[in-house]
Amino acid sequence: MKQILFIALILSLLLAGACQPLCGCSPVQPLSFTGKYILVNPKTDYTFTLTIETKPSQTNSDVYQITGLSSVNQYGADATIQPDGTVNVSSIISTKRGGTPEAMNAETNYYNSLQKATKAEIVGGNLHLRSSDTNWSLLVYNKQ
Repeated sequence: MKQILFIALILSLLLAGACQPLCGCSPVQPLSFTGKYILVNPKTDYTFTLTIETKPSQTNSDVYQITGLSSVNQYGADATIQPDGTVNVSSIISTKRGGTPEAMNAETNYYNSLQKATKAEIVGGNLHLRSSDTNWSLLVYNKQ
């Protein structure tokens, strides 16, 4: 009987040790999309910024508040970003200042692409938002 208990104890210690990483490193942490970004592609004559923050009123860690400055107006929306990078952006709200036709066209293209974002990923330290929009199907941001 003592031998069976001893073997059970040894097996339980071995199994507990098997759950630890062999390399002594930390477990992989979920990718964080929070931060401040500036649009670098597509290249335009205008500056577009994006800030992604965890929405403070939500307990769901996949819900974010996005804000920024487009070529003319400030904007904001809610977004969900799942652990696999799947994105869903709510309706974008913005200030209503007017600008040149070129600036307004760039803003419209940006909002359309952001609104139709489907996938977020970090590639080489840059945030990539893939979009179903045909004009700007990929938004690439440098983290600030």
